Amino acid sequence: MDGLEASRKILGEFPEAKILLLTTFSDDEYIVKALRLGTKGYLLKQNYTSIFPALQAVYSGQTVFGTEIMSKIPELLQSSGGFDYTSRDITERELDIIRLIANGYSNKEIAAELFLSEGTVRNYLSSILDKLQLRDRTQVAVFYYQHK
Repeated sequence: MDGLEASRKILGEFPEAKILLLTTFSDDEYIVKALRLGTKGYLLKQNYTSIFPALQAVYSGQTVFGTEIMSKIPELLQSSGGFDYTSRDITERELDIIRLIANGYSNKEIAAELFLSEGTVRNYLSSILDKLQLRDRTQVAVFYYQHK
């Protein structure tokens, strides 16, 4: 389960929870979903010196977003976004794999990028093909760019 799925479940059961997402993704769609879910913060892990102060701020009731995220928020909230992958039960991890496939990555390269085994990547790919009713990775890439 990825951070957005975990956040959705936590906030569904505990609406008062204060969630600070720490991620390596500065992905616009991921950021919008985090905001819409009601997370209280979003930081890139690369900004490790900001993590402790951000935790304190979120704990005290503030909302925290890294500077690179803050500059994007107004534009992101105005755009409607593309295809709703969640309607097809595509997880954030699967969406990461779809993006990497669309960028020409092999299973081996995806595994290295996402710190997964090649077998796990193959399993994710099978799940993606099934959920999107596609035949192969080329169709995954075409689907991604058609629905971007």
